[in-house]
Amino acid sequence: MIVPARNAARQIGDCITALLDLDYPEGKVEIIVVDNGSRDATGEVARRFPVSVLTDGRARNSYAARNAGIRRADGEILAFTDADCVPTKGWLRDLVRGSDDGSIGCFAGEIVPYARETAIDRYLADSGQMSQKDLLAYTPLPRAMTANLAFRREVFRRIGLFDEKSVSGGDSEMLIRMLTRTDWRVRYNGDAVVFHKHRTKWLPFVRQFARYGWGEAWLVSTYAEQFHPRLTNGLCREAAEIGRGLGAFIRGVARRGNRGGERYNPLLDAVRLASWNVGLRFGLLYRMYLAR
Repeated sequence: MIVPARNAARQIGDCITALLDLDYPEGKVEIIVVDNGSRDATGEVARRFPVSVLTDGRARNSYAARNAGIRRADGEILAFTDADCVPTKGWLRDLVRGSDDGSIGCFAGEIVPYARETAIDRYLADSGQMSQKDLLAYTPLPRAMTANLAFRREVFRRIGLFDEKSVSGGDSEMLIRMLTRTDWRVRYNGDAVVFHKHRTKWLPFVRQFARYGWGEAWLVSTYAEQFHPRLTNGLCREAAEIGRGLGAFIRGVARRGNRGGERYNPLLDAVRLASWNVGLRFGLLYRMYLAR
């Protein structure tokens, strides 16, 4: 199990505690935490537990950290989660269910919000934006998040490690690369759940989805033939959704009829889509600049 962590001193302890408490045969797993250039006490906290801690003084992206963990790991199935995730007790057992089927190269589980305390928590829970099941159903090519994902080691041997040039979307690119270059399939095991501590403030929320948009630009550029029709139609559709979301929020405020936490959902939906689109457009412009 590989966990990249950067400036996660307040979160990594809960993640490791849950991993150590997994319902899985003793001696059959190893936990590797990769301290990715943290400026806080992430490494110090991780070393309080009986896990392997790799330290890289350079602040590189999370895919470089995952690759460092892959090189260090001994197992034939490599499971990934994030420092801000808390897996359930049966997570690993459920995640690798079906591993005796050699046609499966990737295993994906579900990602559930850790709490419903803020408007953003409730929005992400209700909208399913982080649902692995929905990401895998994405067209024309599926997506996935390494918050809850596992690959056979042989996949990395055959097609290479995560692309370290990616700021975001490298997990999806790895899955797409596997599906387009090999005969391996992905299996979704919905009972394998991790609880994810989402960003609960507006500015980090905006940055997160702008980064997702930037990562989408990288995927679109890499797999241009598959994405071109979807990109053109999708941007027009999402621009309309932004307008509808803002309109719904304004109407709700005017009526003052919805005083529950969900009254912010239309606004958050519009903000998410706008942030994603800004990231996508700047990402595409950057890729065009590099291609000159």
